[in-house]
Amino acid sequence: MSYFIDFIMLQRNLDNKTLYLLLCVALLMAAVYFVPVWQMNIGGKQFVEPLQLKVWVNRLTGRTDLDIDTINDFNQYVGVKEIHPSTMPELRLMPFILGFMILGAFMAILFRKVYMLLFGLINIAFVGLAGFFDYYIWLKDFGTDLDPMAPLFDGRVDYTPPLVGCKSIVEISLCSWPHIGTWVLVLCGVLIAGALVLEYKKK
Repeated sequence: MSYFIDFIMLQRNLDNKTLYLLLCVALLMAAVYFVPVWQMNIGGKQFVEPLQLKVWVNRLTGRTDLDIDTINDFNQYVGVKEIHPSTMPELRLMPFILGFMILGAFMAILFRKVYMLLFGLINIAFVGLAGFFDYYIWLKDFGTDLDPMAPLFDGRVDYTPPLVGCKSIVEISLCSWPHIGTWVLVLCGVLIAGALVLEYKKK
């Protein structure tokens, strides 16, 4: 009987406060197009100044225009693959995935059903986990698929950057952290989860 009641509850209309909250979620997600989602800092005596790599929804940038070129120049010596944003399918797919999530928020506002909140929460959780897994696989391939013909090739060294946190590799310091865009998406997930809990309490 309780499952039937929960099913009926999922068919209920959302109240106006929840609709306003969903509008805020949609706007917050749209803002992710304009801020980085991840950042990696690279330091060492090989570099005059620390380098930076920022991951956006659709591109990669550095602290300066030369950062990515400097990273690639170093990678050539140790056998690590060069970074070419144009060859990364994720940077072409992520804008559409984010757009789909924004569309989902507006669809929830349009249909005004509680079950749309549940779908939205599952969707944002799935996208987040899939993004972490894909990023981890890319980092692992980046750091282990080395060119044995490189001048400073050493097959004993694992150049895989950290997914989160800091790591030292051959006198190079690598630190990887979520940036504003990731925290905005986390906030969106928390807001959706909170709205869903409030709707359940109203039943």
